[in-house]
Amino acid sequence: MYAFPEMIDMGLQEGQKWTSSAHKQVASSIGLCNSNVTTRDCLTDIVQSILKVPQERIKLITIRELYNEFGCPQVW
Repeated sequence: MYAFPEMIDMGLQEGQKWTSSAHKQVASSIGLCNSNVTTRDCLTDIVQSILKVPQERIKLITIRELYNEFGCPQVW
């Protein structure tokens, strides 16, 4: 489990940056302090799927949409 806010950046690829603070917040909400996120690969999959969400949708996206449309791992 990843617990510190800075750990969410471990899901970024080398040289990659967050699209927006909202993208980082959504990824943190799902990936941090989640006992189902046990590997860095899982954390990376979460972050990379959230980075695929267009800017205009990130503030209204649902967890179901993340799973179905953007391939976010089902970690709930």
